[in-house]
Amino acid sequence: MIITENIIDFVVKHIKYDDRDKVAEYIQQHIKYGTFDYAVDDNNNIIACVRFNVSEDGLTFDIFDFSVEEKWRRKGVGRDLILRGLKRFPSVKYLRFQRVIRGDARYKSLPIDKIIKRKIL
Repeated sequence: MIITENIIDFVVKHIKYDDRDKVAEYIQQHIKYGTFDYAVDDNNNIIACVRFNVSEDGLTFDIFDFSVEEKWRRKGVGRDLILRGLKRFPSVKYLRFQRVIRGDARYKSLPIDKIIKRKIL
């Protein structure tokens, strides 16, 4: 996977990072380890991306960045990104992320099979 300006543009716009060079650097590092992925539509426009780490025990995806273009939400795009990650890391059983809502920034950890079956993503 080659980092393109389109990937960087999507991350900067949807995940609100300011430093394009830093974004390119962290994407490159995650590509090296297979922990960055993105999806495109039929016109090759980027519509979603995810960046994660795998815990030391290999059981958990720790999600850092996750964004799906608004018109593509609730259509399985996020679930498909997670499923592609599971093909690379089949031992993973949990997904952990920080969700900030109304000042509440708790970490949540959910079983991946529950997320996939309920179509949460």
